Amino acid sequence: MENPIFENPIVAAAIDAFNGRVGDADAVYAVQGLLDFVRAEIGLNAARYAEVEAQLAVARRRYAEALLEATSELAPEQAVVAGGPELAAGADAYAELTDRAHRALLLHRDLRQALVFFLLLRAGAYAWTRAPLVPGVLAAAYAIAYAATGGTVAPGPASLLGIAVLVLCFLFGFLD
Repeated sequence: MENPIFENPIVAAAIDAFNGRVGDADAVYAVQGLLDFVRAEIGLNAARYAEVEAQLAVARRRYAEALLEATSELAPEQAVVAGGPELAAGADAYAELTDRAHRALLLHRDLRQALVFFLLLRAGAYAWTRAPLVPGVLAAAYAIAYAATGGTVAPGPASLLGIAVLVLCFLFGFLD
């Protein structure tokens, strides 16, 4: 069974673009640029969706008014609603707006998946490009912790945990 994230066109294009390039130093900055772009697109899509929802509320109200007007002209024994051109136009406008809202929701889902993918890709690119530096950083962090204790004792588990956190922050680029 194939992973559904591969059906996302944004993720599929990113996989094609970064295939074999995650180890490049420039890949980190390219992924960061794409991450910023996806975040901006999420905001724009949310604004578009809010606009469509407002238009949908207006269309729903107009369609209900046209439906009420069409039924009020009929006698009670004629309960069958015969739609006129205004009613058909209102139904078409409502259907088109619902379709736009559905497409906006699908785009929102794709953008969220792409955001998570780019966050993981950026973390992987940082780790991949900085992995050769980890032994030196570990040695320096250990020396700093040893010097902080006055050189009398070796760092304990709390200090080693602090060293590990600093190294992970360096490795995944949180200190930039």
